[in-house]
Amino acid sequence: MIPANPTLISYIHNRSNLNPYRRINHHTWGARRATAAADHFSLGSGRQLSAARPISARGGGEEIWDPDEQRRIDENKSWKRTDSPNDAWDIDKERDAAMYKRESLERLLTLTPREDKPDRPLVCSACRAPVSKRSLESLKDKAHVHRLSYGESFVAVGVFAAATVDVDPAGRGNDAKAGVWWPPRAAVKCCCQGCGEVLGWRVDDNVEETVGPFFALLSARLSTGPIE
Repeated sequence: MIPANPTLISYIHNRSNLNPYRRINHHTWGARRATAAADHFSLGSGRQLSAARPISARGGGEEIWDPDEQRRIDENKSWKRTDSPNDAWDIDKERDAAMYKRESLERLLTLTPREDKPDRPLVCSACRAPVSKRSLESLKDKAHVHRLSYGESFVAVGVFAAATVDVDPAGRGNDAKAGVWWPPRAAVKCCCQGCGEVLGWRVDDNVEETVGPFFALLSARLSTGPIE
């Protein structure tokens, strides 16, 4: 064992006493941190704040839109170190409380059942005979309305799962001009049961697709009827 050097021990002792605040500051800083942490986690209301310093406004000249938050910031500006920490607002805590309240309200509104919109019938524009309903609108290729070429012109058709029409009353079978839209599906003309106006086509099924047979009705020859 190496014997202690009394000269070295005396030198270290004298050096530690050159700055008497070094040791005091070290212990004081630890005590301050413990006190600040205890004060911070013992906040019991919105008007309590850490004893270290009051929170006023975020830096950088942030513009405050909430009048209540601006009022709290203005009140914090008049806070003094001699005042009680309970007299200052914890701005961050108030912001979190407002955010949680808003999120809770939004979550409550999403759980509120919505009233179903009344179904609207679709009728023949020529004779007002019923043809289909809005609730029967369907999709083909992720779209309800399609603008397609029919011979030398273009037509706009809406896809419907069902329709009250006469299918191929003339017995002509597949319409070659419309049969090219969704091959190998055949397209047969369908007419209004009231006046015989051609309203569109019934498109046959395709076993290779998930979409079954449907009706492609001309948008220009349909009108919206009264609410049922």
